[in-house]
Amino acid sequence: YYIYGRKHGDMERDYNAFQIPARYYSSGPGNFRDVNQNRRNDLFFSPFVKDYNIRIFFNLIQVDGQNPLNVRPNSFHADLKEAQEVLAEEKDMGDLTAISNLIKSYEPSVLYTYLRDELELGKEDADRIFTKILGVSHQEIEANFGEGYWVDHWTYNVDLLENFSSIYPDEEEDLFFNREYYYFYSPVYVEPRSEKYCLLPDGKIRQYGAVDLKAAKEKCEKTGFDIKKTAYLSTKNGERITANLAEKIINLILVKFSTLDPEQMGIEMECEKPGWNDAMNGLPGLFASGVSESVELLRLVRYAREHLAKFENRSIQLLAKQMDLYKTIKKEMEKLSKNEETRFEYWDHVTSSREELRLAYKDFAENKKKDVDLHEILKVLAQMDEMLIDGLNRAKEAGKGILPSYLIHRVSGFTRCEEKNHLGFDKVKVSSFELETIPPFLEASARAYKLNNGFMGKKDYEAIKGSDLYDSTLHFYKTCASIDDAPFEIGRVHAFTKGWLERECNFLHMDYKYLLGLLKGGLYEEFFDEIKTNWVCNLDPYVYGRNPVEASSFIVPTCNPDSSKHGRGYFARLTGANAEILNMHVLLFAGEKIFKMEDGKFSFQLKPLLSKEFFDEEGQAAFLLFGRTNITYINKKRLDCYKGVKLTYVIDGDKYESVDGRLAYDIRDGKVTDIKVIIDEK
Repeated sequence: YYIYGRKHGDMERDYNAFQIPARYYSSGPGNFRDVNQNRRNDLFFSPFVKDYNIRIFFNLIQVDGQNPLNVRPNSFHADLKEAQEVLAEEKDMGDLTAISNLIKSYEPSVLYTYLRDELELGKEDADRIFTKILGVSHQEIEANFGEGYWVDHWTYNVDLLENFSSIYPDEEEDLFFNREYYYFYSPVYVEPRSEKYCLLPDGKIRQYGAVDLKAAKEKCEKTGFDIKKTAYLSTKNGERITANLAEKIINLILVKFSTLDPEQMGIEMECEKPGWNDAMNGLPGLFASGVSESVELLRLVRYAREHLAKFENRSIQLLAKQMDLYKTIKKEMEKLSKNEETRFEYWDHVTSSREELRLAYKDFAENKKKDVDLHEILKVLAQMDEMLIDGLNRAKEAGKGILPSYLIHRVSGFTRCEEKNHLGFDKVKVSSFELETIPPFLEASARAYKLNNGFMGKKDYEAIKGSDLYDSTLHFYKTCASIDDAPFEIGRVHAFTKGWLERECNFLHMDYKYLLGLLKGGLYEEFFDEIKTNWVCNLDPYVYGRNPVEASSFIVPTCNPDSSKHGRGYFARLTGANAEILNMHVLLFAGEKIFKMEDGKFSFQLKPLLSKEFFDEEGQAAFLLFGRTNITYINKKRLDCYKGVKLTYVIDGDKYESVDGRLAYDIRDGKVTDIKVIIDEK
């Protein structure tokens, strides 16, 4: 349980309206994306977290692939009989009625504050009673719809999965098959194309009204449903629909794959909200799609292919409409591969199947499931992989060598319907689109390097560095190139001054995402060259204008009209960029897969990527693994580790060429407190 939290997870952003209660262990609500991505490194520092965050964020994925925005602190529910028994042991507690009512459903911060402030207990007594009540309680996830559905939120679940497999590869069977998951439910659902594709009075065709909040509110008033409370997809009689994690992963893949745009390049912004860059809020109305999200879908497909392959003899269960979507995708991919239909026809048929699933489960679900063998699903995943990489290659061509982050699909053919949508606009049926690109943004490339399969390489790096995405004076990267020629409708990003906030500035979070991409993509020489002018700890503080170990929201590039601001950091922001640099830290010092399970053998294997500059005069560099094991590298020859080195582990005076079996488990369990690693030439 995370004992402290707030919107975005960072306490220093005073420009973001927030409220947190004045209580011990004070916690407030956070946004799904921010909390999720900021926790992705937690296993490397606190391995006891295990699959806690996977359970939270996959339980919050709806059957239609969407998720709530507002994630609140988990609630605790005490077993009242057991609680009264442990409280009865406290002779001086007095009347137990009030506390018994409190602990039916509570936040730890409320309970502990009650013990200290209302009952006026000292710390020792309050801690003891607090511990006892927690010991007879269980947690429940708390979340609600919030204000909309974003196209990228689900993508951060991929990092949670990969990091779990890096630390607990031996527990994947339990992870995928032995826990009960649910589908979060909200009465707000994404409208079908027949409702949101509309003709404006000025003759333009737009995608407006993807969610009908008024109808959802009326529905809640009629049924008594509280949209601010956590709910899960259930049957008519209130029985929760359950799934295991493997089934939730496959459903998420199916839904997102069915959301590929009419050119099968990006994931459609079908739900009225953009992705990571909120300032691009006009894009959904332009039938836009995000290439960054199709990159992440490919990562999820490849994770599923790799980690479910060992269980290919098992089967999973899908709900009836999930099975229909699976069969439709399978059939339509086959037809498209044989040129039996156009890309538009493929998109039309698959989208219709997704809309049927959404409409069928917008209120409740029939608990009828069908078995499907994993080895058959793995074949479909392989076809998806091919189709996704083909789409990304075509997107890169459309972007003239730089992978575009956003694609606009202009309506080129339509028929007018004789009725209006809930916004009062005439409905239309679209029969064709034309692809339109806008100036490049950094995000898609930053994410695509993480594929690490040759799709992104040095040629892409040079193209990006030679473009307007790079500030050649200050030697850092910008969120986007000049958008002067981009349509004004793309979003409020146009309202910002050039080189300010998300418009053409060094938004540090994205700059660091790009550096992480270079590291994951194997461009090591380029990475170590770039951090000299991109990591804020290496900047001139008199230019940066603040403590050089403190991250900013953004740094002003030379395209900004005020030269006095060039190179200065604005708005302290310690989470987004920190999440990226902690990720870099893990990769540099430990590697991507710290533990492995191969042929029944469990092993511990460091793969440092450090350059020689990271070692001190004695050739040493050290870090703390899992917050408890001191690991010291001894690099007498000052070798660049990323070029490939031989490692010899020294544990309790004994030397090991490889560490496996019981000793590897002891390292993960924190029983080994000191490891020296001798680095030598291969």
